[in-house]
Amino acid sequence: MAWPATDAAIPAAEAALLTQGMVNDRVHTALKAADFDDFIVSLQAANAPDAGERGAAYRTELEDALQRAPELGHLGRFACGHTFCAGTIRIGRDRKAFDTWIGALQDQATLPMPTLSHRTILAPDGSSEARLVFTTRGAGGFISSGKRP
Repeated sequence: MAWPATDAAIPAAEAALLTQGMVNDRVHTALKAADFDDFIVSLQAANAPDAGERGAAYRTELEDALQRAPELGHLGRFACGHTFCAGTIRIGRDRKAFDTWIGALQDQATLPMPTLSHRTILAPDGSSEARLVFTTRGAGGFISSGKRP
């Protein structure tokens, strides 16, 4: 399914992750931030056109992909905005299974994910949470400031 590009202004939380239409290295800062949940909430709160429908479709896509990897957890918090979707997956202690799953995700997905970034965060109990941020439109690609996040 393709959603039409809109002329609506890109919400500030998403615009901060774009430079000249490409994902910038602030996405890495967002992925490791203690307030990552706030970013997910901001995507939903912006009420971008078609975001609810797009979010439901991408949630289904990710949940279907996770069913092919039963050793991983389920998709937790998730939302889509104008250009980005973001979510979390509790992956327990099997980071290698997640790395395999994420490596295959873009190849197997039926919906576009031109640019996908992820990071695993270690919880105090030794389990891990995977965080995802991906674009749903555009040609993809990253632009870097040259600084390490």
